[in-house]
Amino acid sequence: DRIIIDDQSTTTLENFGYAKALIEARGGSADDKTVVITSGFHLYRAFKLAEAEGFTDITGCGSTGLAVLLPHYIFREYAAFIKEVSLGHIAGSPFPW
Repeated sequence: DRIIIDDQSTTTLENFGYAKALIEARGGSADDKTVVITSGFHLYRAFKLAEAEGFTDITGCGSTGLAVLLPHYIFREYAAFIKEVSLGHIAGSPFPW
């Protein structure tokens, strides 16, 4: 009963907006402990977008993918991170170090 699934969003940013609304509709808030389940390569950007949406206590669980696709995943996430920064959805550097 504590798992909330958003099946309406088409982007990660939308997902956090809908999730926040669903959590608040159940009497919770973005300050409650929230676990993000996504692909491991996507966790960094997901955390940044969750923070931008107002989530404050985030942990995550990332799945693994096919090792042969890792270069594709890294390139995709880097490009998506740059897009999110350029659109003003998140602030910061595309480098996690």
